[in-house]
Amino acid sequence: FPVTIVSTEYDWLAKIITDVFTEVGGDGYVTVEEGVKTKYETFNGLEIPVGYHSEYYINNENQECVLDNAYVLVTNQKIESPVVFTPLIERLIEEKRGLVVVAPDFSRDALARLVSTKLQSDLTIVPLKLPTFDKNDVLIDLATLSKAKFVDRGTLTKMEEFEGEIKFVNLGKVDRVVIGESMTYIVTGK
Repeated sequence: FPVTIVSTEYDWLAKIITDVFTEVGGDGYVTVEEGVKTKYETFNGLEIPVGYHSEYYINNENQECVLDNAYVLVTNQKIESPVVFTPLIERLIEEKRGLVVVAPDFSRDALARLVSTKLQSDLTIVPLKLPTFDKNDVLIDLATLSKAKFVDRGTLTKMEEFEGEIKFVNLGKVDRVVIGESMTYIVTGK
């Protein structure tokens, strides 16, 4: 139904619609889900049009990978080797927190190693392949949202410099990440 028709017949629904759009503003997004009760909730977050690359990451009945209190690494550098994560793995296991790595590309070796890490331990490092086409807007937004350092290949001259940037102080944190087959939602506050 068009909003104008619904709002003229149901004053209470018109108020909810007005409240939602007032709260999210002109740059916000509104998603409607079917349910038993009429209610709304808002959150600070980001929607990224990319999903998991392997079904091994699914951890709920909705066929999603959900990570709570996860770390985030954001870079525009292709991840060639899984070795770059070695300094992080012990602490991630100790803290029992997952890591989402957002990069434009991953080598087959890196993807395979991350899946095998997931299968062999309780550690989840989820790669999200987000092609940037030399535009870093979404990556920078995600880094800002999660308070991560944006590891920019344009400022690094050698692979060793990139590997040196993969440390905890450069990771961001998010409250929740929901990764589906083709869409990811990153939430940083309710």
